[in-house]
Amino acid sequence: MANIKFFTFLLCIILCVDFFCKLATGEVYPYPGDCSKYQHCDNSGCFVLSCGAGTEFNPNIGTCDYPLANRGDCGNRY
Repeated sequence: MANIKFFTFLLCIILCVDFFCKLATGEVYPYPGDCSKYQHCDNSGCFVLSCGAGTEFNPNIGTCDYPLANRGDCGNRY
């Protein structure tokens, strides 16, 4: 019975550390309708940032990259 309590406690610690580490480092998300921007969210809020000239946010890798040809969700394209 003590082993179950220990492993439950250990699991809770691991999940909490993972949750708080994500809050501290932040996460990035696409900006709806404009692929030249993205959102960086952390425990202080979300901030809209712009990619460099000629690049777009690539949600597959979580950073700005050369434009992908098959992006139909970019409202800011020509």
